[in-house]
Amino acid sequence: TDAIKDYPDYCRFYDNRGLAENQLEMYEKAIKDFTKAIELGCNYELVYFRRANAKYELKRYVDAIEDYTVAIDDYNVNSG
Repeated sequence: TDAIKDYPDYCRFYDNRGLAENQLEMYEKAIKDFTKAIELGCNYELVYFRRANAKYELKRYVDAIEDYTVAIDDYNVNSG
């Protein structure tokens, strides 16, 4: 959180905080941070995958599938 205050436009900090929140089962907060990370340019497959997992835990299955799909598509583009 302190790092975000000092560097509010650095997407990796939001991704990292979202990962911690996800581990603590704070899924709504995690989703917000993953979304912010994506908005700031960390729009790689792992962030979408993490956000999908948080949505899945909240039983938001359709939303989770959308993010899983983006993650898979991005992975296929980047690895092929």
